[in-house]
Amino acid sequence: ASAALMVTVTLVTVTIATAVFLFAACQPADPKQKEKDAIIERAFKFVREQLIDSFGLVESYPYQARSIPERPHYKREALSESAGLWMQITVQKGQKEWFDRQVKVLEDHFLLPDNALSWRLAVSPEGITRDPSNATIDDLRVVGALLEAHALWKEDRYKRLALNIAKSLTGKAVHENLLLHQSLSGSSSEEPRIVDLSYLDLSVMDRIAQYDPSWRAVYDKSAGLLL
Repeated sequence: ASAALMVTVTLVTVTIATAVFLFAACQPADPKQKEKDAIIERAFKFVREQLIDSFGLVESYPYQARSIPERPHYKREALSESAGLWMQITVQKGQKEWFDRQVKVLEDHFLLPDNALSWRLAVSPEGITRDPSNATIDDLRVVGALLEAHALWKEDRYKRLALNIAKSLTGKAVHENLLLHQSLSGSSSEEPRIVDLSYLDLSVMDRIAQYDPSWRAVYDKSAGLLL
């Protein structure tokens, strides 16, 4: 059962991520443009019609949840990773209505008191429960999508939310100008300080630094590790 769940959540992530990648890779003179556009549109339709639940969350395990009605205790889940990927593709496609819906989901359900994002939500008949931990790669992805939306639609609320999330990361997830894989709880000075190189999204860090100069040092040190 656990293997099946892993396959499903991987499918959800890969579906959205593939669409994001293809959209970003498309060039006006690309002879395969129409083929790529068709794939992107199918992925967009699939997520919109099959993966988004009544709360507006991008479900991780939709098929298992629907196929096991005799297990009401079965926990459905939604990840900030999926939310960020969905925000990326909606802004890249210029789908402001769908982007705004996900921003509301973000504010209503994923946003933690310190403005970081819960990495996972558990959905049950009793409601939605936030995991208190975050994953900085997913927070950065959301910040990048919000700043891209601000550049496209010129709405300051996107930038404010993006910078609030970034400020939370600065306060709890940046150590010696390096972004940790997860925010520190502050409960112990012996908490592991792990830097995952795949989490260091230089393009988003550079965009944040245009508004918050404290991120320039984070960008520079991260670039020194990667480049």
